[in-house]
This record gives sequence, C-alpha cells and structure tokens, in this order.
Amino acid sequence: MKEINLSRPDIFFACVWLSVTILAYADLYYMGFDESVFVTSLITVNIASFFVAYKFVNYGMDKFPSLAQQRDVHLSQSQIDKLSLANFFLFLLWCFLFSFVVYKSGGVPILWRMAHINKSYTDFGVPTLSGFANMIRAFIFCLSIVLWLKVKEKRALVIAVILLTTSLLEFARANTIYLVLHGVAIILLLRPLRIKHIAAIAVVIPILVILFGIVEQIRTPNGSGGEAIQKYTSVLNKLPYGFTTTYLYLTTPVSNLYYAVNKGIVPNNFPYYTLQTVLPTILRDQIHVPNRYPIALRRESHNATTFYSPFIADYGIMVAGFLVFVIQFFVSWVHLQAMRGDIFYSLIYSPLFASIALSFFYNYFITLGVLLFPVITFGVRLYVIRSTKLTRVVRPHA
Repeated sequence: MKEINLSRPDIFFACVWLSVTILAYADLYYMGFDESVFVTSLITVNIASFFVAYKFVNYGMDKFPSLAQQRDVHLSQSQIDKLSLANFFLFLLWCFLFSFVVYKSGGVPILWRMAHINKSYTDFGVPTLSGFANMIRAFIFCLSIVLWLKVKEKRALVIAVILLTTSLLEFARANTIYLVLHGVAIILLLRPLRIKHIAAIAVVIPILVILFGIVEQIRTPNGSGGEAIQKYTSVLNKLPYGFTTTYLYLTTPVSNLYYAVNKGIVPNNFPYYTLQTVLPTILRDQIHVPNRYPIALRRESHNATTFYSPFIADYGIMVAGFLVFVIQFFVSWVHLQAMRGDIFYSLIYSPLFASIALSFFYNYFITLGVLLFPVITFGVRLYVIRSTKLTRVVRPHA
C-alpha cells in the first residue's frame, strides 16, 4: 500500500503554512484581515525554498557520501541494552527534577483546579529548571518510542505513558502538544504513514479539537478570550467550543504578522528578539524588554506571532526569509541523515519536526530546548558506542 512520507520537512512545512494562511485569510469570524503582499511573498518563497534546500542537500549527500554518516537502525542487542539503560537513568533523573518542580510549585495545576485553589497553570514551574526538565522529558519520550517500536520494550512504553500523563497534569496545552509532536516525528520516521491511516486521523482530529476546548474551559473558568470572539457571527459558533479556540490558535498568529507588517515595522538591526529565547529564563527576566512582543498585536488576548516575528523585528522581511532558508538547510540535512538509517539523527529531528509544526505559533527553533537537544543525543550516543560499535551500512534514502 502506498506510503506518505509526511516526516519530510519541506512537505510538512508547506502543509502547515498553506493551511494556517488559508484559514487566516478566510477570516471566519469577520474580525478583519490585513492583506500584505510582502508577508504572502515571504511565506510563498520560503515554502518553495524548503523544497529547493531539501533537493540540494539530498543531491549533495548522494554526490558526496562523506556527508552522510549512515548507520543501521536495526540495533544490536548490546546497543539496545545500552540505550535502554541510558533511557531508564534519564527517566530517574527527570523524576527527581519533576518532583522538585512540583514541590516548589506547591502541587500541579490539575489538582489546584479540582481543589478550587486560586492558582493558574502559569504558576507551575521553576525558571530554567522546568525548561531543562521538559527537554529531558521530550528526549526520553522519543527514545522510549524508539525502543517500543524497534524491540517492543514494555518498560519503555510505560515510561512514555508516564511522561505524557504528567504533561497533561500541568494543563499547559502547548507543552503537551509540543511533546506529542516529538513522538509523532519518531513514529513517522520509523512507521511511514499509509493511506489507510488517513481515515483514522480524520476521526481523531475532531475529537482532539473538542478536548482542546474542554481543557481551556476547565483551566480558565473565568474565560480566556476565546468566548468573547463568539459574539461575532460564524459557522463555528454552531460547533463545540473547541473548534472556536482551535481556529483562533491556528490563525491569530498569522493574522498578527500580517497586521504588524501592514502597520509598519522598523528593524532593530540587532538580534534582540532573536536571541532572547536562547538565554535561560532566569537570566532573560533580568534584561529590560522595551516591548513585550516583537511585533504589534491585533488583540492582546491572542499574542502569538509566528516564528517569523523575532527575525522580522530584528532584521526585516528580507533577512528573515534568508534566516529561515538557512534553518531549512539544516533541518533537511538532519532529516536526510535520519532517513538514511541514523537513529540518533532521528532523535535530533524530533524537536525540529515539532518546531515546524508550531512555526505558525512560535519560534521554537531558537530555544534552548531545541539547541541543546543534540547535546544530550550525542551524549547518549557516546555512551552507547564506548563499548559497542555501531554497524555502518549503505542504504539508499527512502
């Protein structure tokens, strides 16, 4: 049966940005949409540039085999044992970190809500430490899925379920979605999507959309801003609230981008917003920020601004497009390494895939969680190969 390689970053990027741009342009709540030929051109060019980058990198790796360090994904038993041990050790480390965060936060958001304690999900966490713990959790989640898919290790499956469950307890939907997308990347790399799966996905998506709205109403009983939008006439008002809030989350970042460019942006000519997310939160909070958001917002209640915004605010549209092109080259190289059988590049690709999926919402590419993910990955790789030799194979990429 025909397979669909949705793990390919160029195809996935095109699907994401065509979808959210069309939905934003449709303006189903008639709240106004500021058209901009500059933004439309930027998105169009970067969709095309991703296909060019992927093709070019693929050609280069075929022409110069030294660029592709190919390894067999069928790990030996000794390698599996090493990976499993590393996974369990990291899980114990994460358990300690998560327990400390829960202790310092005074519990978890879902229990606060059940006990009617006047605390929000935003009160959960310890600056910098929580981000590090989330990165560790994402890595363990991915490695656990690898171990389950490759050798059906039951302990790995249990660990993955525990990690996902604890994320749900935090009531931070963005963190949970980001975590799940890591796992989706691994699954798509190791188990390509088949046409027969489309029907199942078509059933699951509406259910997830409805749950998305239910979680929002539970965690913010006094309203989060989405309810106010329902005063506008829209076909979505006849559907469960989840469809309203999902539509707003998908479209308002793009709408904000169009709005800000139309209003006018004077570049800083300095990587002010670009490098903000590279700094640990504990240091970032000490830096004076003249504007909380990199670009002007149409509505304060919906303040996401896409992954383009920091680049545009610092350098303008032209340079922003070029920086995205550079990112596309790197992502293409990592994906092609993964497709050629390098299991460790599969792990590195997972946060990049998640970053593409949420690029309409935020610039995860330049966060510490993504930038340090290869460090922990190659740290585990070094541990695995210290006493075992990975099998090198020459495999044509799929």
